[in-house]
Amino acid sequence: MTAVILAQKLLYCADDFIGPYDNPLYNTWIKRISLEGLQSTESNKPALHSLFSSNLIDQISNEVLLGRYATNPPLQPKRHLASASEIRSFSPVIFIRRFPTPGS
Repeated sequence: MTAVILAQKLLYCADDFIGPYDNPLYNTWIKRISLEGLQSTESNKPALHSLFSSNLIDQISNEVLLGRYATNPPLQPKRHLASASEIRSFSPVIFIRRFPTPGS
């Protein structure tokens, strides 16, 4: 998910990179995530299904990746100066299935 967050923010949300302690990755993995949230498992899932609950990760990915599309139309894209014009990343299918890809 980190690669997907970074690619999206570099290509479309340059202004989100404010400083070393205020940027998309720091805000997601330091400020937003919590051990308590990861341990909050659903009662209907088998205990051995996963060490941590995926609910918090789903919630964070929806906020971070889909947040820019909350306005209609979405905010005008602004590419970061350090970004290439195109970024390709690999993500496991279990993560990709949650988000539509261009052309789907």
